[in-house]
Amino acid sequence: MFCGWLLRWFSETGRYVVPADIPIKHPEHGDDVVPAGFRFDGASGVANLSMAECAKHDWLYFTGQVNGKPVTRSWTDNEYCKGLAAAGHKGFAKIRRAFFKIWPFAWRKHRRNDPPDIASRMVDNPDAWIFPTWEIRDAYRKP
Repeated sequence: MFCGWLLRWFSETGRYVVPADIPIKHPEHGDDVVPAGFRFDGASGVANLSMAECAKHDWLYFTGQVNGKPVTRSWTDNEYCKGLAAAGHKGFAKIRRAFFKIWPFAWRKHRRNDPPDIASRMVDNPDAWIFPTWEIRDAYRKP
């Protein structure tokens, strides 16, 4: 399982797509969203295990901000684990929390390797598409 996750993390960006806006709540910065059409690798978790939490995590790693105000890696990781636990995946949340503490390199990888503009991670004109699943390969243009 770990080798598969590691391979996905190093090789995939954009396998999954956010089908509809996902809300983000921050106690100081207010509300924000992960926009529909954002492509992400899903490597934060296991496929279909709270994909919304994986998308939020990847969005926050990519942008590093909520409402234009910076957020820390530790806040982002903590929110992800809280979201997993709230979705009923408490055991996985504990494993991920421990992993984030001993493996902080993901934050730096996203900062260093991801393209600097958000357009490179977005589906062109997301309103013109239907996303029936989290898999981008299942998306199709609206008639």
